[in-house]
Amino acid sequence: MTSPITESQAGLPKPITGAGDARKSREGDSRDNGNGGRVLNAFSHGFLAVWAIMIVFPLCWIILSAFKNNSEIGSSAWSWPSHWSFGAFGRAWTRASATTSSTP
Repeated sequence: MTSPITESQAGLPKPITGAGDARKSREGDSRDNGNGGRVLNAFSHGFLAVWAIMIVFPLCWIILSAFKNNSEIGSSAWSWPSHWSFGAFGRAWTRASATTSSTP
């Protein structure tokens, strides 16, 4: 009679350890950094917040300026438009189509 085949003889992978086993192995790890991960996490979040502000403010400025007339743009960059109009878009479209149609 033959002996039964074990997992190691069959070439099967070893079973995955549970969460408790992984926690035990991490507790004994001598490479623990302490709060190094938290400092890096705070630095990266701070950097991303500054970067987001640098992107959002100019975008808001462009959107506000798009609805202003020429005198409002010159008076105050961050004020709300007195009248929300799409006239600037029409003028830009007309001027752009006039310059592109005249080129050979």
